[in-house]
Amino acid sequence: MDLDRLVIDSNELSRTVQMDALSMSEEELHRAYEKLLAMESLLQCAIEEKKEQLQTLIATRKAKLAYSQGGNV
Repeated sequence: MDLDRLVIDSNELSRTVQMDALSMSEEELHRAYEKLLAMESLLQCAIEEKKEQLQTLIATRKAKLAYSQGGNV
């Protein structure tokens, strides 16, 4: 999941809605709102993925450091 792309897309949609809200129909506003909710969910998933990757990386580095210092993993 490309976190950067999701952030850019959600920012663009938010900006569009803010600029055009007065001229958008209720249906268009509702669709934009639903799309933002979906993007929010995707962003939360992407963030959780990144957190898991970082936790794995930290654990791996700690294990390598302990091993290189002659300790037990």
